[in-house]
Amino acid sequence: MAREKQILSAEQKAKQQENSRAHYVRNREAILAASAKRYEEKRRDILAKQKARKEAMSETEKKSFLAKERERRKVYATNNKEKIAAYDRARRESDPVSFAAARKQRRSKPAVKAHEAEAFRRWSAANPDKVRAHTSKRRAAKNSAIPYWFGELDELIMLEAADLCARREKTTGIKWHIDHQVPLISKKVCGFHIGCNIAVIPAKENTSKGNRRWPDMP
Repeated sequence: MAREKQILSAEQKAKQQENSRAHYVRNREAILAASAKRYEEKRRDILAKQKARKEAMSETEKKSFLAKERERRKVYATNNKEKIAAYDRARRESDPVSFAAARKQRRSKPAVKAHEAEAFRRWSAANPDKVRAHTSKRRAAKNSAIPYWFGELDELIMLEAADLCARREKTTGIKWHIDHQVPLISKKVCGFHIGCNIAVIPAKENTSKGNRRWPDMP
């Protein structure tokens, strides 16, 4: 008999949870709005309590708390990329001035600067071909050498050239450059940043020729 009551209790609990979930789905917006309203009403008290709890922590507890918080934010950001991007996009479109100011203020913090610099170093080390292609394209853009017909094929050639450059460096042990065969800037000629003007040559050769030599030069 006791066994039957225990099973019934579990069923009731499962039913209650199911009803709660269904209620939340039906009234999600109202529930979130009410929660946000309660937070705003008690915001100062909540922040004061959080501050007091942090101050009461030992150094070990603080380190553990910060590590868990970083991990929680990392997991949330990984699982909600589209949601975060949509939120940022909405903020940027509704008030671009405030959004830019807040972003600039955040990125000016030393800890954020150091984190972004380290993240960029790791990304650059893992993607040397993309870094070379981007650097080459940026330099060309500065010199207004990208024509209006620059397309996907040219972009692919740039990435393949950067990849070939990295592989040759690994194989030969010497530096290789992505070279514009017809230089982007010269007294006599100015070439384009396009696929058919790209070659992968040793860095020493590229440095020595500079912008003084090109194919079929007079």
